[in-house]
Amino acid sequence: QRLRRQHTGLYTCVASNIEGDGQSNAVVLKVQYAPVCASGQVHVYGAAKNEEVSITCRLDAVPPVVHFFWRFNSSGDVVDIAENHVVTQGLQSSLSYVARTELDYGTLLCWGSNSLGRQKKPCAFKVVAASKPNPPESCSLTNQTTETMKVHCVPGYDGGLVQRFIIEIYEAETKRLLLNITENTAPEFSLRGLEPGTSYVVHVYAANERGVSERRYLAGYTIKDVAERRTAQVKPPPDEEVSITPILAVVVGVVASLVLVALVAVLVVTLKKKRHPRS
Repeated sequence: QRLRRQHTGLYTCVASNIEGDGQSNAVVLKVQYAPVCASGQVHVYGAAKNEEVSITCRLDAVPPVVHFFWRFNSSGDVVDIAENHVVTQGLQSSLSYVARTELDYGTLLCWGSNSLGRQKKPCAFKVVAASKPNPPESCSLTNQTTETMKVHCVPGYDGGLVQRFIIEIYEAETKRLLLNITENTAPEFSLRGLEPGTSYVVHVYAANERGVSERRYLAGYTIKDVAERRTAQVKPPPDEEVSITPILAVVVGVVASLVLVALVAVLVVTLKKKRHPRS
């Protein structure tokens, strides 16, 4: 009783006694229902003036023999669409639509009927004027460390089409492009592998099938590595070490030579005194 279309499937009966279980053969239960909208459809279509777009309506129904109906609704005007503008195959119907004026942008309604009855809630497809997207808004830099930083923005108008978000990272001094990242869901980016203590220029923009938006510019930087700077203060630079070592070797050599000469002189004087003692 009170069956729904989700109850369609295979059913078995199982009986048990002390000897074990016994299972009946499977029985297929098919629940028939009037048409409903299928899931996973595109519901917003962007179109320029005089551009033809194909709008597809998919339904689920049992039995799958469905008759489709189309209607256009805009600013209170409701117009039924003739069947010669529609191509139907099974549970799918496609409509070729052209918006010639501003009044042609609106909502297309699609529904069907089968032997169980007519669809209660129609499928709605919006036709909007397509354009390039607006740039992301309210962009900010956060969590700046020695090698990372994050960029967060608010999406702008998508132009009536699916948009994606792109970020480009340039080194401020050399203008060299370091990173190019695309996000399909939201303009939120985590930038990694940056150089410590460096300034960067960040470009953020959106894109769809019509083109790219204007760019948002941000100035960012990474923090200097404090531990590395302290180590550099304690340890002398390599250039100083290389310059001091030769000078020190020369001084040591000169001092050693003078000491050797002094020892030889003392030795000579001592020998002479032994050979020629005073009278």
